[in-house]
Amino acid sequence: MDKNYNNEHFVRWLNNDLSAEELIEFKKSPKFSLYQKIAETSSELNTPGLDEDKLLRSIENRIKTEKQKTTKVRKLVPKILYGAVASIVLLISVFSFLNRSTTYSTSNGEQLVIVLPDASEVTLNPNSKLSFKKRNWDTNRNLQFNGEAYFKVEKGSTFEVVTTLGTVNVLGTQFNVNTKESIFIVKCFEGKVRVNTATHERILVKGQAFKQFTDATAEDFIATQEKLTWTKGETAFNNASLSKVIKAIEEQYGITIDASKINSNQKITGSYTNSNLEVALQTVFVTLKIKTIIFDEKTILLEK
Repeated sequence: MDKNYNNEHFVRWLNNDLSAEELIEFKKSPKFSLYQKIAETSSELNTPGLDEDKLLRSIENRIKTEKQKTTKVRKLVPKILYGAVASIVLLISVFSFLNRSTTYSTSNGEQLVIVLPDASEVTLNPNSKLSFKKRNWDTNRNLQFNGEAYFKVEKGSTFEVVTTLGTVNVLGTQFNVNTKESIFIVKCFEGKVRVNTATHERILVKGQAFKQFTDATAEDFIATQEKLTWTKGETAFNNASLSKVIKAIEEQYGITIDASKINSNQKITGSYTNSNLEVALQTVFVTLKIKTIIFDEKTILLEK
């Protein structure tokens, strides 16, 4: 092709990744009509049961059959069929590329801000995972999620967050989803969201929240913006058990805390920083008159 366009440019075109200038030049290519036909054909391959090996074997059998024909035909047809094989392999490769998922994940103490194709933003808390398909994102804004994240969704087609515990549908809003510890929590901070689980359905507006426990019981409560401090570098807790706070610190900093010598069932309210372990430990435990003994960088013992 002129301008040296290749299959990579073709795939980028199908995936809407070409710049405006590249798109104009690409459409001027003498083979653009051929690429359009390939794109139309690839869209017809969107079937979960596509057996690539079986398809190629079928074509190879046709090639062997054609070799039994006259010399003139034998010289021409195999080339055509081999070309067909190459085209189908290309279509399968393009189809697989376009339908693969983009995945992001975080580990202990890591947060990550993701900008989706429509400029929506997702902030992942530690130990969270998100995946979605870029293809046709404008009309199919669907993603798989596990962990905790804060979503800022741009207006457009229905935006769906699918978890193993429930689904959240929105049109344009800001909300927080938490599936950790097998508890499903959704807090709406702007707009409106629909929450569906196997046993409950809710429509939440700004300031409303929903929680479903492991036994399928549910609770509706108030969600205030001020309490969502983890997106600002802090973790807040209100009348939470000390054991839960300890677990959150372990996850945030990637450490192990031995609480066998203290009462970890007591309830506490407060917050700690997500960026400095020493300050976080002092904030939580000094006021409770609990000593922190650091064995190494990864292990801490608590005692009275």
